[in-house]
Amino acid sequence: MTLLKLLQSKTRCIEEFRRISKEFLALAAQGDLSQLTDFENNRDHLIRALQLHDRKISKIVSELPKNERTQDLIQTIENTLAHERILVNEILTIDRLIIDRIEDAKCNLLKSLNSSRKSREMVGKFKSKGSTGSGEELDRKL
Repeated sequence: MTLLKLLQSKTRCIEEFRRISKEFLALAAQGDLSQLTDFENNRDHLIRALQLHDRKISKIVSELPKNERTQDLIQTIENTLAHERILVNEILTIDRLIIDRIEDAKCNLLKSLNSSRKSREMVGKFKSKGSTGSGEELDRKL
């Protein structure tokens, strides 16, 4: 595979990374985090693919003869890298928003757990004060 084709393929991987991040953010914004594990797995696969691309690109660049390092090639690579930086910055912004949604869900869950715990404590206090036995004492008083 040529250097330019590898760069294009890497860019497509980054675009796919951004796409799945946007899709998950849309779900997370609605409070649906049920796809978090799938989202993480898909991203892990794409990260491995990007690492493979980087290794191949590095190898090709290191073996590229000086006479093939034309100004056109250098400009194309620089343009591709600039586009990839933009994509990565978009992904970072999306990731921050996803993390915010996850933190919100975590806080809501903790509030719910605390509320549930307090309710159980109140019920426990009521039971312990209100019913000291089998109810026979109350029956005798009536």
